[in-house]
Amino acid sequence: LQKASQAKVTGAGQITSSASGAMDWTESSINPFEVIQSELYEELGLTNEETLYVTGIALSRELARGGKPEMFFVLKSELTSDEILSRVATDPHREVDKLFTIDLPEGRSEKADDLRKLWEDQNTSQSTKAALYYLSRSDL
Repeated sequence: LQKASQAKVTGAGQITSSASGAMDWTESSINPFEVIQSELYEELGLTNEETLYVTGIALSRELARGGKPEMFFVLKSELTSDEILSRVATDPHREVDKLFTIDLPEGRSEKADDLRKLWEDQNTSQSTKAALYYLSRSDL
């Protein structure tokens, strides 16, 4: 997750997903995994080689975004959060103030409790609350 900088148009200063974006159906590629990888590179500097896997956890429609379809994914990288943050910190085009990880316990109920704390935080964006909800119910 990240704490977005105050310079962002939406979600300024809020806890948000590490990378997010909109898929334009008029793009030459409508492969969602290619779009995800592009967003990961643009927002965090992660290359294809540094992305070990991307797993889909939910597909929904969010009223807060006008009912647009949203897909939620979890990423595993070979890099640590500190390594990713050092890239983000040295690039003035990235709009991230802080990057942090969530250690997920093995048990579903323990994971749900840990994620609920973030979900209840008033500074967590609505879309990220949805992602945390779906993650708490996933088998990851």
